[in-house]
Amino acid sequence: MTFKVTALGVGDAFSALHYTSCLLLEASGVALLLDCPHPIRKMLREGTNGQVDVQDVRGVAITHLHADHASGLEGFAYDAHFALGRRTPLLAGPEVLAHVWDGHLAAGMAVLRDAEGPHQHQLESFFEPG
Repeated sequence: MTFKVTALGVGDAFSALHYTSCLLLEASGVALLLDCPHPIRKMLREGTNGQVDVQDVRGVAITHLHADHASGLEGFAYDAHFALGRRTPLLAGPEVLAHVWDGHLAAGMAVLRDAEGPHQHQLESFFEPG
């Protein structure tokens, strides 16, 4: 089995030269993100020469909810949900999972509108928390 680690971002929150912290872990054809900053799709494309995108990522692990580690979760979730029609496993410690929806994502994702009107959503609408 081959295990591959690709550093998609190595900068801190104040870096003007590098994307913020993010690793792509790959083994046996399965890709996992360790942290998910914005702009995650661009980071994936640049870091893998276009070989890996959201559809290839089978899970996201978040270390903590600072923006330089988790600001890409909303965009990642929308792409997986609307373009791919799937939920993605979200791995984190209990203290992170306890706050990821109400303290981070709900403001932009809890109520979405379509032609039929507004629809309420929750973390489980987009992710499989664990």
